[in-house]
Amino acid sequence: MDDVIQCGNDLRFLEWWLNHHGGDPRFKTVISELAAVTQGAVQVLVSSRITNQALAREFRAEAAKSFGAAANQFASSEGIKAAA
Repeated sequence: MDDVIQCGNDLRFLEWWLNHHGGDPRFKTVISELAAVTQGAVQVLVSSRITNQALAREFRAEAAKSFGAAANQFASSEGIKAAA
C-alpha cells in the first residue's frame, strides 16, 4: 500500500506544481501529461489491491489502457520536445 500512497503523493505534488508554475505553456503541457501518466500508474497499483477478482480484472484492464495512452502521449509530446 505504501507504493500507492507514494504515487498519490507524487501526483498531488505535480498538480500543485502545475498550479503554481503555469506561466510557461511548454512546462504546463509536460506536467499535465506527466500527471496523467502518474495517475495511470496509481490506478494500476490500486487495481492490485482490489479483493474482488472480477472487479480487479476489469479495473486493471481499464487502468492499463489509460496508463498506456497517457505514456504514449507523454513520450510523443511536443511539450517534451520543446522543453528539452
